[in-house]
Parts: sequence; structure tokens; C-alpha cells
Amino acid sequence: MNTLDSKKAVWAYMIQEGKLTNGEWSYYGGAFDDDFNYDWRKAEEAEKKFRERVKTVGVDWDNTTTPESDTQSAFTDSFHDSAKVETLLGTVYLKDGSKYKIGVKHAEMRFIQYARMVAEFVSDNERIKDILGE
Repeated sequence: MNTLDSKKAVWAYMIQEGKLTNGEWSYYGGAFDDDFNYDWRKAEEAEKKFRERVKTVGVDWDNTTTPESDTQSAFTDSFHDSAKVETLLGTVYLKDGSKYKIGVKHAEMRFIQYARMVAEFVSDNERIKDILGE
């Protein structure tokens, strides 16, 4: 698999499993924030439209970079230590010039488990093509 194919696989995973975000992490929410003010219906509708837009407009692979991996802390409850959360955050550019920040999180997951899950996702080329509309 070449570098572009790897980038496409990671972004297909991000688009499928992630959420639109403003890029800010919420310790108390244990998730990436968005601009929908906790209105899950608006968030779901925006993500659905975004996924369709990816398929119809296409991704600008020259401007889209590989998402950054990080570990964040998240509040679980008053009687436990904070949880460590593996995250991916990146900006995908579409061919019409629009850009979207996408965040993915996995609470209580070690990086090796995360890497294995992404590797399994990569092995499904048809799924990647369907998500990206290619």
C-alpha cells in the first residue's frame, strides 16, 4: 500500500467513525466539541450531509494531510481518575475548496488496539471506495 492509499484509508475511517468538530477537546464531555450547541439532531444532519458531499465533490488529496494522533484526558465520574482517550484530529479538504475538521476518539483503548482496528478497516478496499465515493 503506498502513501496515498494509506492516507485514503485513514481518512475513510475518520469520515465513517468521526464527527465534525471545531477541534476543541472537552474534558468533561470526553469528546471533541462542535458548533451545534449540544443539538444532536443538527450534528447528525450535518454529518450526513458532509458524508454525501465527500462522495459527490471528492477529497482534495493534495491539501488534505494525515490526521494527528493524541491522548486526551476525560472525566468519567467523581469517584474515578480521569480516563485516557486516544484521539485522531485532522482537516479534510474537498475539491470545491471547503474544509472540515473531523475528530475521532476511543476511550479506554490502548494505541495498539486502535492501530489494529484501523488496520482491519484498511483491508476492506471496497468499503473505503464507498465512503470516499471513488
